[in-house]
Amino acid sequence: MDHSHHHHHHASPDDAACKMAMIFNWDPIDTCIVFEWWHIRGLYSLTASLLAVVALGVSYEYLRTWPEAAVLSAPAVLRGEKKVDDGEGSGYGPLMMFVNRNRKEVKAVLYGVQVVYSYFIMLVAMTYNGWILLAVGVGAYLGHRIFNKEEDESGPKTQKKRGMSCH
Repeated sequence: MDHSHHHHHHASPDDAACKMAMIFNWDPIDTCIVFEWWHIRGLYSLTASLLAVVALGVSYEYLRTWPEAAVLSAPAVLRGEKKVDDGEGSGYGPLMMFVNRNRKEVKAVLYGVQVVYSYFIMLVAMTYNGWILLAVGVGAYLGHRIFNKEEDESGPKTQKKRGMSCH
């Protein structure tokens, strides 16, 4: 009797499907973070994923604070607060207007990137996994401590206060 047409497929750990939890949980195994390829299958992928999520939070805080810090540290001429004159009365008014207009465009584009980035972090948090949520919080904490200059030993700065929200 020929049984060659009966193929029994034995599932390997790599074949495990992503599980989608709709309630808070602490079991990260077989959790997929946003993408099917970002699949937590064991301790190594969990550790790498948690570090990646922390890095996402830190880099979000950098992206959130960088445009304002760059504007505050730019020379007064580039901020449009001081007119440049070459001594012949021609000035650089139109050039400064061009620079300022582009600065606003760059800031607007960066704001759009921040919104998309924040929604991505929200999708990461929507795994409802406690370990991943903790990594989001640790990333936000570290990023805020490293990049937020609202207040230091010299007193309050002029940056706007914003929390970690979708936008």
